[in-house]
Amino acid sequence: MTNLFSLSAIIITVLLNCSSANPQDDLISNFVTKPIEFNQIPEVNDLALSFNSDSTKLTITYTVTDEENDLLSIKVYQVFSDGNERSISENFLAGELENVQNSSSEKSIVWNIESDSSFKANNRFRIKIEADDGFANDLSQLISLVDSSRIKNDIQNFQGVRHYSGNPSHLENSREYIRAQFKDHQIVQFDQKFPNRNTQGINIIGSITGDEGEHEYYIIDGHYDTVSSTPGADDNASGTAGMLEAMRILSQFNFKKGIRFIGFDMEELGLVGSRFYARNITKDENILGMINFEMIAYTCKGEPECKDFVNADSSIYNIRSSFASIMSDNFLEIGNTYVPQLKITAVMDDGDPNFRRSDHAPFWDIGVDALFLADGANFRNPHYHKSSDGLKTLDIAFATNIVKTTVGTIAKLAGFNHKGSAISTTIVIK
Repeated sequence: MTNLFSLSAIIITVLLNCSSANPQDDLISNFVTKPIEFNQIPEVNDLALSFNSDSTKLTITYTVTDEENDLLSIKVYQVFSDGNERSISENFLAGELENVQNSSSEKSIVWNIESDSSFKANNRFRIKIEADDGFANDLSQLISLVDSSRIKNDIQNFQGVRHYSGNPSHLENSREYIRAQFKDHQIVQFDQKFPNRNTQGINIIGSITGDEGEHEYYIIDGHYDTVSSTPGADDNASGTAGMLEAMRILSQFNFKKGIRFIGFDMEELGLVGSRFYARNITKDENILGMINFEMIAYTCKGEPECKDFVNADSSIYNIRSSFASIMSDNFLEIGNTYVPQLKITAVMDDGDPNFRRSDHAPFWDIGVDALFLADGANFRNPHYHKSSDGLKTLDIAFATNIVKTTVGTIAKLAGFNHKGSAISTTIVIK
């Protein structure tokens, strides 16, 4: 988090449950990464279309596989150019639609267009096949996949000066680590490079495309750089680790809307990376919301020098803009419902410059509903920007609960599901 001065704000404590009495009790004794256990989404592939001679019937062929050999239900949709879709009634479809077995062999469905009264001529559309294995869209199960040992392991790997002149080699190692995590979870990864101070900064981006297209998406981010004087475990290895763990969970599911996971660079030099990203958003992009992790792993338990706010001991500060609250309201709802042990203190931006000290601020400036999650930085943590900001000072259970609440919030808003699908190229019937 960038430096500033005193804080003046009215803070409303909305939940007063306590975290563990001793943060060291929550530290995992080893750094073994546990495999994520979940029911795999069915995979639909090889989608192809062919008409009969007078275009009154459309034959749809595809293959479908399911890791657990679940029996599948198949639905067929028309997807229109404006993104809307309609389910084609089973009354006009011939082929296997229920209790479909896992198989790599080709399957076919025939759509009787001539009999379908809902079909209109001159439609330009695509066909979507959806396979449902009956696995419930259960937020509690999704949230439970968040793993504290992986978060701790990430912080351990990032810990150390990550600064373009103070320790450029570890800065580059951290970049490679983020890229490798994106690659391992098979999401699209790309770098956004920008010049600054006779060197080059790099925002590292992982992207999940939503079923409704690539231009509407949510962001979860955490900057990965430090000042030159600190190993930066809380600031901000904790935030980058939180972003990666959220990615690991959310990358296993499908969503209506897209999600981007961003490691911003050069936050400590004045939000350089996030400003560059915000300035270069294209006119086609619509950022639906953002959760910015900025120091999410420090609590006051057992620290005699710890500073904190009145009536808000060891909570996460949920700081929203003055113009939007969808992200904040949903974060509170998910936290209260699924992660009640996390204390959340809701704060609205009142113009205090301290509320603009991290990578959400450039997004506030362009009207994005961005949520700033912070443990209080120098107003709580006596190790802020010091050589003592190390893993042993952190409360991993606290950070884990923040990531759980974030995962649930974004999954709900982005419209998660456990259905595999494939969409054809555009066709026109005249």
